[in-house]
Amino acid sequence: MTLTDAEASKQAATRFTEAVLKILDDKRAEDIVWLDVRGVTDVADEFLIATILNSRQGGAILEACEKEAKRLKVSRLGVEGGAQSSWILLDYGSLVVHLFLPEQRAYYGLEHIWSDAKRKNLGT
Repeated sequence: MTLTDAEASKQAATRFTEAVLKILDDKRAEDIVWLDVRGVTDVADEFLIATILNSRQGGAILEACEKEAKRLKVSRLGVEGGAQSSWILLDYGSLVVHLFLPEQRAYYGLEHIWSDAKRKNLGT
């Protein structure tokens, strides 16, 4: 049985999201939230939101996500911020990753803005 293009694309997106979750865990990001934003916005299917403790940690996560995206042949559509930023946004189409320093995370409160989104279980 062969997969349709849509099924294969969904499986690839799931593999990449799981890989990014592992990166966030391995790099010790804190307070990770996984939101399914389908039906709430057309921007993406899922958001990963995490707290970073310093810009060096954010840069390490950014670099690891980029390496994994290349390995899995996932295209990055955009990036806002960078290794020295207090908020880094990585847009991979179906997945958007938000990395915040604690003050910015509290200020912007994305979990509250997207409160209609379904929270997904991190499996931990």
